[in-house]
Amino acid sequence: MPRIVIDNSVSVPLLLEEGGILKREDVSISPPGLNEGEKRFLEGLRDYLYKNRKLLDEYHIALLRNEAREGVGFMLDWGEFYPDFILWLREKRGNRMDIVFVEPKGLKMVGEVFNYEKVRFLSEGLKETFKKQYENWQVEVKGFILSTTPYEELRRGQASIKSKEEYEGKNILFLEDRDWAEKLFKRVLHAQHK
Repeated sequence: MPRIVIDNSVSVPLLLEEGGILKREDVSISPPGLNEGEKRFLEGLRDYLYKNRKLLDEYHIALLRNEAREGVGFMLDWGEFYPDFILWLREKRGNRMDIVFVEPKGLKMVGEVFNYEKVRFLSEGLKETFKKQYENWQVEVKGFILSTTPYEELRRGQASIKSKEEYEGKNILFLEDRDWAEKLFKRVLHAQHK
């Protein structure tokens, strides 16, 4: 069966949507198979962690494929939202933990991207929802949209053209960028040193 195995993933292996047995009507899996954007996210994350082994010396890193309608969800104005992945980074020699919600998603059809409720929630609302101190732990919660829609294609559909940096400021990264994982980890880990 087509799959991706990523070290420290709570769900091993993560099965892909494509091909063979998963297309049969008499077979179901939970969570469902990974779509192309989710697959690209996991491959990029796996490759980044492999190339940056020192991160694994400093942090315990775990990944969870969130269950739709049964996992960790949030009630937004339009309905329930279950981000596709939850990534934990916990310092090995400290008391800091980051919980990062990640949603690989095409943004071409959402209208004005910065007004899209998932973007607003993951870039701003999530911090307010979870801003707490847990005994001796410092817990920071963040959220990212990983756009499967290329930047140039997304720009064409917007009323006001935004720079790539403006998107990144709203925690929207583009899977087309080779350095999206580096940008994600810099944004997450930079907040630790503020």
